[in-house]
Amino acid sequence: MTDIMISMALSVFQRLRLSASNGSGELSLVGADGGSMQVRLLQDDACVSVQPVASVCHLPDGFHTLPWTAVNLAQLAPAWDHLARHAASPNSFFESWYLTPSLEAFDPRGDVSLAMLVEGGELRGSMPSWADPNYQGRPLVHIAPWLHANMFCGTPLVSKGWE
Repeated sequence: MTDIMISMALSVFQRLRLSASNGSGELSLVGADGGSMQVRLLQDDACVSVQPVASVCHLPDGFHTLPWTAVNLAQLAPAWDHLARHAASPNSFFESWYLTPSLEAFDPRGDVSLAMLVEGGELRGSMPSWADPNYQGRPLVHIAPWLHANMFCGTPLVSKGWE
């Protein structure tokens, strides 16, 4: 394992340690007080940015539709909040701080599922969904965004560039 120590001019962090063992792009920032923070190095076109590892989604890559009661919402929250901050079309009704208590209050049985797209370890899209038994007043079951009476927008959260 190769470690590179780089001095930083920031007062918050004493040094930056890059682990180049498997090319994961994960860094350890070590603070002057000895505390550390794991971060992930992201490359977007010619720019490189740093993202806390906590916002990396813990689900495998792919499309997932899981009952919300089967999802660890607390573990998903950092990735979910990152998605909400970088969504092409913001929707506060589908952000973790609003949707979690809504699901707990209005769907305690867990009939609602979370449809989620994970790519490259990041949550790229999220929307609560349910099997609606009626379509335009006709008995036709279809998958639709889940909304309760106090939600006024059903636009899914989708990362910019993934629309």
